[in-house]
Amino acid sequence: MADSKKPIYTLMETARLSENSGTGEQADMPASGATLNRNAAKRSVFASSVYVLRHRRGVYVTAWVLTFGIVFLVSMVLEILHISDPHRFGPLGTMNKFGGLSSALGFFASVAGVLLATAGAVGTLGTGVLRNLVATGRSRMSFFFADLGAVILVVMQIILPTLVILGVASYFLRGHNFLGGGGELSFPDILRADLWILLEVFVWTILAFGLANLFGSRSIAIGVTLLGELVITSLLSAFSSYPGWRQAFVGVTLRQMTPAALQPGATLNRIETGWQAAIVIVLWLIAALFLGARRAMSREL
Repeated sequence: MADSKKPIYTLMETARLSENSGTGEQADMPASGATLNRNAAKRSVFASSVYVLRHRRGVYVTAWVLTFGIVFLVSMVLEILHISDPHRFGPLGTMNKFGGLSSALGFFASVAGVLLATAGAVGTLGTGVLRNLVATGRSRMSFFFADLGAVILVVMQIILPTLVILGVASYFLRGHNFLGGGGELSFPDILRADLWILLEVFVWTILAFGLANLFGSRSIAIGVTLLGELVITSLLSAFSSYPGWRQAFVGVTLRQMTPAALQPGATLNRIETGWQAAIVIVLWLIAALFLGARRAMSREL
């Protein structure tokens, strides 16, 4: 971790000098020049957050293993079984296999997003770096949103290649009819599954980021988020009655939005109107970010 601190100090010092360049000999700098300095400072804060998050080797490598590593390993095993006994084991591109792999990817990628989000949220706080960064004169809110943007960028850089590789492999190893039918996988199925996985991953990632800032602890934020994703969602989804109030929990809403390709034969009640799901998801994200940002602004360093 010591190696990952040095760049952030350098970048922040550059940002501080850039902001102060409008005083003294350059007091007459035109407004456009001051704007460029502010933009450069903002880029430096964001770049430093991305750098530090990527250089948390343990979390970063674990995130890749939970996404690309698991999908690659399981896909290879399934395809080897198909090649060894094609009559018993179907190809990778069948609806059932793609649905199972995508569902597993959605879960493990969400866990990876939670790990990265909590690391990006309280990493500088736990090592004391945040105190030095605030001393440079930058707003705490700028660090909050820079860390959030860095988490989203790094998660996207991990999950998107995994989705593309899984989709391409399933496409070329699917049934003969590209438009679907007869249990064969279609391009719309792949697209709907990928969009749902992205939604699930980023919802849990942003919630974990807000909770980590709220509690100031990685372990508590990870525990609460995974408790909501695994236990509470499963329990509420098991109820056959009171479908209205249980949809107020974001985990149930996400599960009820699962594409049919990922749960063939499922009888789970679905949300009838998309705007209801959108309201539930947006309110949860706003609440998590508001509470996290408020705590980040008022926390004693």
